[in-house]
Amino acid sequence: MAYCTQEDLEEEIPEAKLIELTDDTGSGTVDEDIITEVIAEADAVIDSYCGHRYTVPFGSENFPDIIRLFSIRLAVYELYSRRVDGGIPDSVADNYDKTLDHLNRITLGRAQVNAPVASTDRGLPVASTPKDSSGDEDDAVFTREALENM
Repeated sequence: MAYCTQEDLEEEIPEAKLIELTDDTGSGTVDEDIITEVIAEADAVIDSYCGHRYTVPFGSENFPDIIRLFSIRLAVYELYSRRVDGGIPDSVADNYDKTLDHLNRITLGRAQVNAPVASTDRGLPVASTPKDSSGDEDDAVFTREALENM
């Protein structure tokens, strides 16, 4: 299941603009296939970042609200980026940058979403919060000895 819907995008982009961004054939209507495509692209980006820490794709209908917001923002950006001549509005580009920054923080464990944490191939849970890297080996997640024994 997609993290956002066409209706979500319709709430973000006026209908005339949505037609302009998707109507490659001159039909005068929103191309639902293009909407589906940009949502899938957005969701793939989200999964590529979040998959390092969480089980993705997120569960159907029960995924965190922030994931829906990320999907909308990324899909809107993808729609605008299809039309090079029109340019991407500053607010859309800013939301895109903020979303990628937040996704990067999720990957690094500096931000979290309310979702099941993924497991590594070795059955060890992926850390959901960053560790203090004070240099004290007693607090190290991976010690030299642990790494040598893998």
